[in-house]
Amino acid sequence: MRFLLPHERWVVGWMLAKQRTRKNAAVVDMEQKYGPRGMVWMDAYFANLLFVPIPAVASVIPVMADQTRTSRIALYLLAVALLFLTLGVVRVLQASHAGRRFRRERQ
Repeated sequence: MRFLLPHERWVVGWMLAKQRTRKNAAVVDMEQKYGPRGMVWMDAYFANLLFVPIPAVASVIPVMADQTRTSRIALYLLAVALLFLTLGVVRVLQASHAGRRFRRERQ
């Protein structure tokens, strides 16, 4: 997992451990659809998705406090949220590509 960011590495390790111990229908379906590498990418997507609402909601607080002075802080927080959202989209595309490769190799 050296290709993951630190926050993704932590969340992916935790989620994969949980998915190995508790295999329900959703986990089995994801394993068949994405394969082992795609599961890592999809879990990295969920790791990024966790961090999108935090800066987005936090950007509202400075705007409510003082719109003239803190609007730059709010824009920076929204940019961070957009960065995490973009990382999430990239991880979903990587999971989709890994899933197609996994299904093609299995046939």
